[in-house]
Amino acid sequence: MSSLSNSLTKTLSTRHGRVVVIAAASTAAAGILLIGIPAIRLATLHARLDKAITSFWSMGPYAKQAAAGRSGKQALLPPEVAAAAAGGHNGSDDHDDDEYRIFYEVATKTVAKAQLQGEVEQGEGLSSSSYEELLTRYLRHTMVEFQRFPQAWVLWLVTAAAAGGKEGRRRTFDKRYLASLPFEAGDVVNGVYKVLGREGSVVVFGMAQGAVEGRMVVSIGDERERLDARTGAWVAVAQVEGGGDKDEQDRAVVKNELFMWVKRSEGVVMPMERSVPRWLHEVANWWLMDEGTRWLASTEGK
Repeated sequence: MSSLSNSLTKTLSTRHGRVVVIAAASTAAAGILLIGIPAIRLATLHARLDKAITSFWSMGPYAKQAAAGRSGKQALLPPEVAAAAAGGHNGSDDHDDDEYRIFYEVATKTVAKAQLQGEVEQGEGLSSSSYEELLTRYLRHTMVEFQRFPQAWVLWLVTAAAAGGKEGRRRTFDKRYLASLPFEAGDVVNGVYKVLGREGSVVVFGMAQGAVEGRMVVSIGDERERLDARTGAWVAVAQVEGGGDKDEQDRAVVKNELFMWVKRSEGVVMPMERSVPRWLHEVANWWLMDEGTRWLASTEGK
């Protein structure tokens, strides 16, 4: 009996061990799948959007050049930041003695004007007032769609905590609020994005996170120049006259510029300096631009 008991104990122990190992392996596999599948989907989405959106980013002289002189209505960077960028180094890298670290990104998405025009405008071209109306509709739609992303959930939680139970800032996430927003100076969107200025079809948002500040400039208009994603250079689009191919002059462009800066003395790393947050930002930003222009071109967006 004792030998039989010992044998059963060993067998059960062995089986129990196998069950534990199998359970642990299954749990690990499930965890990998839960993390891996969304990651694969995001990677696939990022790759697709990379072909649909033209973009370029820089922490070097390109960023400083973009920031220099951008203290006017269409950027509203603080004069000291623009001045520091203009007087900074022209080398290829960020320098330890520069007062500010500056990040700059620009992304563009073109769309045929004919797809944006209503029945009345067909054949007449898009006027400045038409572009202004298109931008308002585009921003209302994309600011609601942005709430699909985890970044928006974080902003809601941060805003809710900072509000201390008050409804003011949390109301700026409400779809009905966004659906009627004119996006004029003083308007607040999704808790943290404040409209600092608007000039027709160009809207400037300001945001801040501790020592890090930023500006987001969103615009829509005629495609007069095209971004080279390899170098960041802007190439003038040939204006075709007469009966030739008019495709290049019959396109509009949605442009999204992001400036972010921090004083070097603060010792703070900006989110866009980290590869993962920047990659996630690209996914959200590119998807919103792609989906937003498609929506504008659709019947629903008109």
